Amino acid sequence: MTPHHPNRFRHCARPEQQHSACPPARPGGQAGASAPAGRVRPRTHDSPGAADSGVSLREVDTRDREAAHALHDRCSRRTLTQRYHGSPPDADRYLEHLLSPRFGRSLAAYSAGGQMVGLGHLLWDGADAEVALLVADRWQGRGVGTRLLRGLCELARREGHECVYALAPSSNSAVAALMHGLRTPVTRHVQQGGLVIEARLTPLPSARPARLACGPTLGH
Repeated sequence: MTPHHPNRFRHCARPEQQHSACPPARPGGQAGASAPAGRVRPRTHDSPGAADSGVSLREVDTRDREAAHALHDRCSRRTLTQRYHGSPPDADRYLEHLLSPRFGRSLAAYSAGGQMVGLGHLLWDGADAEVALLVADRWQGRGVGTRLLRGLCELARREGHECVYALAPSSNSAVAALMHGLRTPVTRHVQQGGLVIEARLTPLPSARPARLACGPTLGH
């Protein structure tokens, strides 16, 4: 497992940092590179237990930005600050990057009434993948984050990743609890006042050869 490096809150960077923190896709498995082409990814899919929380999960992208903006409007300042590690008014500015299939995959949770109540991102980081979650305040504690995280891990397995990691402020214990809830080996590292929480995934039988590296990669 590769060591961790400081200042790697890549996909949660402030807008003025985003150009260097979120580089365009490029070959060679570098951070920000898109996934291998030629795979068909359904716009909808089932996640075991999703119905238990009264939500359904669907893959989303930049076409769903308006629903994502509306989700931000339903989140408190504290929730947005914990998710984006910055000023809540800036949160909407991240969505174009986060929802782009060029940089990863996104999964949304919808209520029975068709309202987006949660949003998760699986973001390519070389051989590894970062997971990030946002759940509307009224839906927190109802299993939505767990469903989203499990769905993102399933997408990561399909892409051949054996490790996902989450970045969170040290005060955000909910993210650590969700990662431990995967019931898979989890490690935690303190990094500049924040946490890097890694979870090892069980690869699918048809997954690509195992990758050795895990966690944020060196650079930028």
